[in-house]
Amino acid sequence: MSKKRKLVPLISSRAAGPLGVLHLPRLWQKASLDARKKLATGYPAAGDGFDKMVIEGLGLNRSSFLAFIKLTKPTYAVLEEWIKVQQGVKLDQDSIAKLNDSIRAYNHGDATRKAIFDLCGLTDDTCSIRDAISLNELDDWHAFWKSEVYVRAKKAPPTAPTETSAGAAAGTMKAAPAPAGENAAEETAAAEEAKGGVTSQVASDVVEQVAASGNGNGSANAETEKTAVQQELPEDSTGCGHIAAPAPETTPVVSHAAESPTETATGTTQEAAPVAAE
Repeated sequence: MSKKRKLVPLISSRAAGPLGVLHLPRLWQKASLDARKKLATGYPAAGDGFDKMVIEGLGLNRSSFLAFIKLTKPTYAVLEEWIKVQQGVKLDQDSIAKLNDSIRAYNHGDATRKAIFDLCGLTDDTCSIRDAISLNELDDWHAFWKSEVYVRAKKAPPTAPTETSAGAAAGTMKAAPAPAGENAAEETAAAEEAKGGVTSQVASDVVEQVAASGNGNGSANAETEKTAVQQELPEDSTGCGHIAAPAPETTPVVSHAAESPTETATGTTQEAAPVAAE
């Protein structure tokens, strides 16, 4: 039985749907992924940070919210419709504005910021980001790169071409082998066409010389000579009146090391847990 692929949630906390509530689309994505057991390790379906701020700020019941998503697997628009009919929900402009302001104003502590910066190769001197939304985005992007992009070669990459021992003094390099069969058909056709053109031209020149010599037998002798010349010309196996050029020799394709996702000791793909709590 194959292991389900875990996904990093990439919807930003700064995103809002038709209701205008920041972070709600992200909360929906995380809870939806968690309901399918596809949420990346370290991400909560509904944590104690922005998730809790949104649920409580809208006057929702956490258990009911998560149960609805788990049981119905709603689209985002359907979730918003469900929120509208919940008892005690707070969707007035002042409540939403207050909630959004608190999300925008929230900053992570120094330890969390430093941990995220360390992951991304940043410092307080090289990056001025301090707000939690932007730091969480950096954290997400690094987790996405770690789980979806980063791979390592299981073997060393092929080495660069080296000089031959005989040609080293002259500075000649070994030519990189051409992939077998890549241009063989085109090169053969071109060689045959060139060879055929030369042979046909030779035949034509000889026939015209015979016709112009005027040996007293007129056009009948000329046609006889023409036939004799053509019979002497070697033909290829297709009878096209020319010698087919031999197919160019090909060299074997150099196999390169395969790449694979970074693996743990158990052979499963590593998942990058987020630093920031949500």
